[in-house]
Amino acid sequence: MLRQRNLPYYLFSESSLPGPHILLGQRMAAQAQTERLLKQGHRYIALLSGFDPTTDAPKRAGVHAALSAAGIDPAGMPDFSCHGKESEVY
Repeated sequence: MLRQRNLPYYLFSESSLPGPHILLGQRMAAQAQTERLLKQGHRYIALLSGFDPTTDAPKRAGVHAALSAAGIDPAGMPDFSCHGKESEVY
């Protein structure tokens, strides 16, 4: 619809939709931090998500990429969601 109307647009965050994207680096940061944990010998990693749904998918993809590269199946990683409620974390 945006193209039909000839409107300029950017897609915020990672997306499979075509077009220009603004990336905040969430995926790369999550992958780098997971790689750091793996280098320190950690092998059991959990993900706490749900604070901001727009960044959960890129972070998850970064963690999964690092685990997969280390030969660890990301399907076994616990993913705890607090659904945007800080109190749920505790």
